[in-house]
Amino acid sequence: MDRQAHIRELNDLYQLMADGRKGYREAAKRAKDPRITDLLVQLSARREGFEERLGHEIRRFKHDDHTQEGTLKGVLHRAWIDIRESISKSDDASVLAECERGERYLMERMETVAKDEAVAPESRALITALHGEVAKDLALVVALHSTLESVEH
Repeated sequence: MDRQAHIRELNDLYQLMADGRKGYREAAKRAKDPRITDLLVQLSARREGFEERLGHEIRRFKHDDHTQEGTLKGVLHRAWIDIRESISKSDDASVLAECERGERYLMERMETVAKDEAVAPESRALITALHGEVAKDLALVVALHSTLESVEH
């Protein structure tokens, strides 16, 4: 196990979880339907819990590590959403589509890290468990998005 690579990978996932938490919070502000807002707020809170679990795992390997909240890519993604919203009509379906895209990226990244031999087996187990939770959340977002699109068309 390459300790530095391990910590780097865990930090990356931690930052992506922070991006997801912030992204869901922003999406909840944009959603019009209170049911969608409630779901997005719940998903943001879940991401916070995932961040805590990853932060604990990072500190197990590097006690003095300071986790960074979010990535530049996440900030840019949220800025792009802001720009798109300002120039086009934002509806709940498009808000959910953005959430769906972010979740798919997170899941792909988690799969990559879970396969990385530089990551300790116990960390891979945590990542696999969190991947399952993110998959459940994605299924909720996809189902709601599909329902909205079928109603709108």
